[in-house]
Amino acid sequence: MKFKSLSHTLAAAGVVLLSLTCAALGQGSSDTQAKSKLAIQKLEHSFGEIKKGAVAQHTFTFKNEGQANLEIKSVAPS
Repeated sequence: MKFKSLSHTLAAAGVVLLSLTCAALGQGSSDTQAKSKLAIQKLEHSFGEIKKGAVAQHTFTFKNEGQANLEIKSVAPS
């Protein structure tokens, strides 16, 4: 009786392992999946010399050229 229980346990473990492996392989990236693509016209801007008290302002233009939503989670000046 112990061997039947052990064989059933091993068979169940094998089925679980097989299904987890198939699920993991199915999650790989595919070329057909929509992706976001950030396009930035100009990556840098130099203000040069700025007089004391003057306001310095510049606008960077960018857009999503991909098919999926684009999330910008952080921006840092250099």
